[in-house]
Amino acid sequence: MKTYIIKKLFIAILTVIGVITVTFLLLYLSGDPVATILPPEASAADIEEFREKMGFNQPIIVQWAQFFGQVAQFDFGESYISKQPVIALISDRAPASLILTAAGFLVSIAIAIPLGVISAIKRFSIIDNIVTLFALLGQAMPIYWLGILLVILFGLRLGWLPISGNDTPKHLILPAITLGVSLIPIVMRMTRSAMNDVLEQDYIRTAKAFGISKASIFVKYGLKNAILPVIAVVFVQAGTLLSGAVVTETVFAWPGLGRLATTAILAGDYPLVRALVILSTVFVVFANLMGDILIAKLDARIRFN
Repeated sequence: MKTYIIKKLFIAILTVIGVITVTFLLLYLSGDPVATILPPEASAADIEEFREKMGFNQPIIVQWAQFFGQVAQFDFGESYISKQPVIALISDRAPASLILTAAGFLVSIAIAIPLGVISAIKRFSIIDNIVTLFALLGQAMPIYWLGILLVILFGLRLGWLPISGNDTPKHLILPAITLGVSLIPIVMRMTRSAMNDVLEQDYIRTAKAFGISKASIFVKYGLKNAILPVIAVVFVQAGTLLSGAVVTETVFAWPGLGRLATTAILAGDYPLVRALVILSTVFVVFANLMGDILIAKLDARIRFN
């Protein structure tokens, strides 16, 4: 188990290093940040002074080494726009995004896994067809469209729920549903597929022959063995929830990292954009690592292979 964890951790570190490098190169090649930050009337002397202050006049390898060293210390510099430390801006918005992501995660799991199990048990029935249709519609539905629809229906027409901000727990309901629906189809279909595979195994038929109740067969023998691939998909899709939070936070004016990223991209705030991309990558890689470790803990065959 220790060797398995070390191997996965090594791969995760290489992934993060690669993303840091690619992020630096993409932003380096995307254009001159000085033209975005300084006003058009800035003099040549002001431009050169700013370049020297920010280190833009140094060779690219030197800039990369300095940037990598700063990232290793969680020093992302100051925002070009607000003149505040980037890590302070992110720390201020991160709790709201984590709450929204966790809520969306719980919504998707609470709906997707039961639907997947029911669909597998009632295979090829009307219920299975309805659930499958629901999954296809959910996967094809844009997040922003669903969010706007919920705002119009429950916020403006019925007036049941608030449509912006995060002042009370009620403010979390519509964004969490919008974000969670984006993950439901994938988890539901994976649960259905895994349950179908398990229910066709010989030990399931043996359990039925011994007269074991259907509830015990489906839960104790079926879902218990089918949940492993579902766990893998859930942790992998954690990054999807984080990226979907950008759209969701914009629709519902949720003061999280998504809105912060949108503002930073539009304003050309490179230090803030780089920090958000890198920290998002670290979150996704960490989630995948935790998923791999959990699956290996539950199934010894994986870590030994």
